[in-house]
Amino acid sequence: MTACRAGHRCVALDPTTRLPADAGTAALCDPCLDRAAADIAALPADYVALDAQLVPGRGGEGQRVGGGPVEAEVPINLHIEALQREIFFALTGWERPVRWVERLPDRSTGRVRDGWAVQRAARLLAPRVAILARLGPTSILVAGPVVRDGVTGLAELRALHRRARVLVGDVRRPALLPGSCSGCGAMALHRDNGSDTVWCAVCHRRWTYDDYQRYVGLMLAGP
Repeated sequence: MTACRAGHRCVALDPTTRLPADAGTAALCDPCLDRAAADIAALPADYVALDAQLVPGRGGEGQRVGGGPVEAEVPINLHIEALQREIFFALTGWERPVRWVERLPDRSTGRVRDGWAVQRAARLLAPRVAILARLGPTSILVAGPVVRDGVTGLAELRALHRRARVLVGDVRRPALLPGSCSGCGAMALHRDNGSDTVWCAVCHRRWTYDDYQRYVGLMLAGP
């Protein structure tokens, strides 16, 4: 078996041996793929949450430029905008090669809003992380052409999610629950703070928390 390429960052790292889990044909173990799918599925919400920090008066302080009698206020926080652009380019950059491998129709060449493009790319990529992980060196457009393999691409997408959560705060961050989704099998079950709903970040199925507890109880009871 081949060790998960996430190395010491492997989600299923053995706490005793400090060795990563075995990987399948996708170069990453299943828990790492599930976590990547959940993080990618969360990126559109991160993109929207960053908007609240973008404009002064909605979490940002703005910046002033110029030196004349009247200074002009820049109505954005530039570091927030830069992160949004990174999310946009990373998601849409990997969308095209995955579409090609899957023989899916190419995305529309018409102009669409960046937020909509982010949602479209995340919806396509989240359930196809194993396909993305198998991609070898691929040229993608990230504010200029760069060459990355799929495992590196997944690591960068996950890092973007972590960076976004640092900037917008984790107050509303959903808790990751134990157990796998009964619909798609992903280890990506979440529950928002104070909510009675459990949801899968990959296929978006939903249950009440009571139903989730009964389901997990049945799994633990075994055959």
